Amino acid sequence: PRLYTASVKIVIHPTTPQVLDNVKDVQDESVNRGWGGIEQFYNTQQDILTGRAVAAAVVEAKALDEDPAWVGPMVDPKTGEAFSKADLKRRAVSRLQMETVLKPSPKSKIFVIEVTDEDPNLAAELAEAIAIAYRDFVVDMRIDLTSTTSVWLERQVESQRKELEASEQAIRDFVVGNDLETMSGAEWHNVMAERVGELTRELGQAESARQRSEILVEELDRWTEQGRPAVLFPDVASDPTVQALSADRLELERSVTRSESRYGTKHPDYIRDRDELTLLQLRLSEEVGRATSAVRLDYVEALAAEGKLRRRIDETAARARVLGALEVEWNRLRRLADSNGALYSDVLRRAKELEMAQRSEASNVNILERAEVPRKPSHPNQLLNLSATLVAAVFFGFLAAFALEQLDNSIRSVEELEAVFRLRPLGVLPLLEDGNERSLFVGSDTKSTAAECLRVVRTNLMFQSSKVTQDFILVTSAGPKEGKTTLCSNLAATMALTGKRVLLVDTDMRRPRIHQMFGMPNRDGIVDVLLGDRTPAEVVKKTEIEGLDVLVAGTPPNNPAEILASPAFGALLDHYSKHYDTIFLDSPPALLVTDASILAQRCDGVLVVLRLGKTGRRHFRDTLRALADVHAPLLGVVCNAVDVRGRGYGYG
Repeated sequence: PRLYTASVKIVIHPTTPQVLDNVKDVQDESVNRGWGGIEQFYNTQQDILTGRAVAAAVVEAKALDEDPAWVGPMVDPKTGEAFSKADLKRRAVSRLQMETVLKPSPKSKIFVIEVTDEDPNLAAELAEAIAIAYRDFVVDMRIDLTSTTSVWLERQVESQRKELEASEQAIRDFVVGNDLETMSGAEWHNVMAERVGELTRELGQAESARQRSEILVEELDRWTEQGRPAVLFPDVASDPTVQALSADRLELERSVTRSESRYGTKHPDYIRDRDELTLLQLRLSEEVGRATSAVRLDYVEALAAEGKLRRRIDETAARARVLGALEVEWNRLRRLADSNGALYSDVLRRAKELEMAQRSEASNVNILERAEVPRKPSHPNQLLNLSATLVAAVFFGFLAAFALEQLDNSIRSVEELEAVFRLRPLGVLPLLEDGNERSLFVGSDTKSTAAECLRVVRTNLMFQSSKVTQDFILVTSAGPKEGKTTLCSNLAATMALTGKRVLLVDTDMRRPRIHQMFGMPNRDGIVDVLLGDRTPAEVVKKTEIEGLDVLVAGTPPNNPAEILASPAFGALLDHYSKHYDTIFLDSPPALLVTDASILAQRCDGVLVVLRLGKTGRRHFRDTLRALADVHAPLLGVVCNAVDVRGRGYGYG
């Protein structure tokens, strides 16, 4: 049958549009940052798009489970009973999933949803229905999550409100119960200090007044003890009433003297003046007594005032001590109330934000291109099938020719290398047994032929290092499975046995193998440092060989070449160069990817591993040319899989 394919293009953004400033959603979208987070996010979206939930929503919206043309027979032919609603829906969902293909774009956020069916109109409808159902599903899922969190937050708001009210009531009860003014501890101290200061000043004045009164009373007592009349005491004599009566007495005394000398003691004028003088003297005596009593009364009052102020000062000081003891509890209650108030404000604000976010129907999914009804069938495509057959034939022909060329043109001996390329190898590695092809034989058998050959390579390298700097040494090969990882690991171990500090770095991020050589996990490596998840010191792993440390590749990235060319990776190598004498870098094959050419520009020298009987002449020549194009300093070639028996290698 002819099948038609309709497609819809959608854009899936990693984050939901933020409609309101400072209003965050429930989902923490910071996990979508970085290589691992983005990849995990889009893998999740693919699972949702192709999952049963979205397909079931489309089946329900289009009533596909009720369409016999879609689900097939509605009645079981064996029993004659109608299939259940659940069975029909399950069949409808399964068929829709089989007819749906999701094609993500590897370098963008665009996804293509394709639906293939015999009916072109139905294919277009279903493709668009899947896109809409997925968009609605994502929005509903976010709203459900926000709603659940919002209910929890509402309970927290009420709980925090009650705690805030309880803490504020505790402060009010504390203030009322201890007869305190509503003020802070510092304000209490200030008020008490002001009161004590005022009372102290008043006490000083009272003491001065009491001392003056006391001195005056003492002078009055000495005055009277000396037999001098009190009327002549300065403070008594200065009394206005005493002064007036004294003046009147003096005048009457003169009048009595005149009457006596003029008329005699029997004359009425004399008698009148004498009687008035007597009365006046009585009044003067009374006023003098009153004046002296006033002097003594002033002293008594000043003494009483002084005592009263002293008692008030003592009471105020006692009150201040009580307040000092209460201040600790008041501060605790105040801090608790402030903390509850701040927490209540935060929870209330977050609840309001979620309420606004819940009302928003913003989606991170946009339909870029609507589905169009296909005009031409997508299957079968005879022209495409014929073209594919022709291409396959040509491809397999070229593949066979390439394989033959590889078999015919491989470098088979050290002599052939010297004759064809005029290169004398820096050393050789013997042909190892299958079990030792990827093993660390230097540490296990130091007297083996392979270990002796590695020491020859090390000696030649150290001889060259006396002429040029070799802080960074890159080990690569033309193709895979030529022994570069085995050579790099064992050569680094051999170099560490001389007492040098050596770091072995696995820069083959596509197919890392160094961790397998040393029996360690491939985690916490280069990528984790560059992502900021680990520090350079945390990812370096110790080995059983003293002086040899290993830095594994770590989490596989999507763009290893960009990472190796980044300034951050260069800075990381510079950091390690301060702590190690030599750093070996195990890179991918030079002809498969550009990683080796990028790394060669950062290194002081490059070792090329050649496997006899496998590495082709053209591939080896292309490898040397690729390294020369980036001006890589070639330290030499190491031939692997050499049959050293009878060739004069070692002492056997």
